[in-house]
Amino acid sequence: MDGILLVGHGSLRADSAEGMRSVAQTLQTSQEDVWIEAGFLNYGTPTLAEAAARMVEAGVGTVVVQPYFLVQGQYVVQELSAQVFQASVAHPDVKFITAKVVGSHPGIPDLIQAKVQALGASAVDGLMLVAHGSRYPEAVRQVERLRDCLRGQLEALRVEAAFLEINAPDPVACCGQMVRNGCGAVAVAPYFLHAGRHAEEDLPALIERMRAGWPEHRVHGLECLNEADALAGIVWDLCQTARGKLWGTTLQTRLKRWEKGDDRQSLFGGGRSRPSGSDHGPGISFAAGS
Repeated sequence: MDGILLVGHGSLRADSAEGMRSVAQTLQTSQEDVWIEAGFLNYGTPTLAEAAARMVEAGVGTVVVQPYFLVQGQYVVQELSAQVFQASVAHPDVKFITAKVVGSHPGIPDLIQAKVQALGASAVDGLMLVAHGSRYPEAVRQVERLRDCLRGQLEALRVEAAFLEINAPDPVACCGQMVRNGCGAVAVAPYFLHAGRHAEEDLPALIERMRAGWPEHRVHGLECLNEADALAGIVWDLCQTARGKLWGTTLQTRLKRWEKGDDRQSLFGGGRSRPSGSDHGPGISFAAGS
């Protein structure tokens, strides 16, 4: 039996982990032949080690570890890698494969675009993508590549990226620059999978500062990605690619753009499209596997 282990950071907020658990449940409901578990690096149970042990006890021989993160920063590069290695040592007869982070998938820009478009065709003329920030240059570049991708998809809007910590610009400075460049209404998109402290407390406080600083301009706060069906489809695609084989049938919730054979590449730059006539289903675009 094969299995998928979603691994998130974990949070002191009890409700913060429910989003990832909901994605895991959506996957399990759709794919009964694949064992699905959710585990955490910190502040949550089960831990990665506990979830892996549970899967091994159930007879799983190959575990695809899905980093439930948007960028490949410290927690993915260091902590998750170390804990996956420890699990592989503890269970030498089980194969562990690590997939790409969720943010590498070409469906992520579509989720953000849909939230912007839900405001209305003329509601905003600017979009600010707000990420946490990282000391890892590649993690910052991933956010910048997403910004550039959104610029291509939302040609009528000015699209910029800002960071809550570590990197510049911060959201308030970014808003000021967008206003000076002629934006009259800005949508602020939290680049977080689910709501936690940063999305529910830190960013709303900054949005209020923007509104106070530029009262003649509109600032709209959008919700986190937080779409269980779409995120489950993204996880499924990434895990299939990492595993190198097709499991069962594809999720019915797959985004229409992928079903039409869109050939956009992964934000890592390594994606590819299914050639016509292959057995990977109708026109699915995959990100590169590990």
